[in-house]
Amino acid sequence: MVKRNVRLGSSSPKWKQQNRGIKVKSNTSGLHIGRYVVLPLVLAAGLFAGGKYVVDYAAALPVFTVRHVSVAGTQYLNREKVIASSGIKTGSGLFDVNLTGVSLKLSKEYAASNFTVFRRLPDTIVIKVKERKPVALIGTDKLIGIDEEGIPLPYVGADLVSTLPIITGIKSVASLSDPKVKARLKTGIKLLETISRDSPSILKRISEVNISTMGIGLIDNGLEIIIGDTDWGKKIPNLEKVITQVTGQLDSVKTVNMSFMRFGDNSDERIIINKK
Repeated sequence: MVKRNVRLGSSSPKWKQQNRGIKVKSNTSGLHIGRYVVLPLVLAAGLFAGGKYVVDYAAALPVFTVRHVSVAGTQYLNREKVIASSGIKTGSGLFDVNLTGVSLKLSKEYAASNFTVFRRLPDTIVIKVKERKPVALIGTDKLIGIDEEGIPLPYVGADLVSTLPIITGIKSVASLSDPKVKARLKTGIKLLETISRDSPSILKRISEVNISTMGIGLIDNGLEIIIGDTDWGKKIPNLEKVITQVTGQLDSVKTVNMSFMRFGDNSDERIIINKK
């Protein structure tokens, strides 16, 4: 039988001896989670546990005080006016703000497509706006923008006169409640859309669209061209050619009338030129 010599003085296993003298550095950086992360978790935990009092207590903490109101998505609306109209006061409780109520209030006051209001913890209310895009101005007692549906945009006005055509033939904004007037306006908008698609170079030159005659006025030479209500698909691609034909006669030409042009079996390509 082989006897093994065991050294009783060897007090530690070899792996422990190897680790002697090594200082273990405690990493506590992961514990420093910001209060803005912890507090929402406390609220969620309290709500999950049915602790209404916990949630109420946490929501009333000073950290959840409105210090900032932010407006995003605006191009035409004045941000300061939107904030003032919202009724949100800095210093009030973040969770005391009625988000739905603010959204409805702003929707009634401004002709935007949509207002989305939400909280950004711990101290900000965000108002996100989806604006209606103006496609023209209507010329009544003052210039007011309209979108593609013919909805008036009171916050858009004369400052865009150099970039948007003016639609005339409307007596007042109130007259748009008349279905016939509104339908006529939509036809004028449709005419602009067709010109934009079929003759974009002409669109940039239009200063006015008269919905009474469905005529356009040009910025550069003051020429008025009456297009009419029908056969736009055939007339509008010929606009450039018609304008070129009368360019040398601008001193004597008042209007060019294309409304009698007909295409198809009963074609009649007459263009009537009215002299000054």
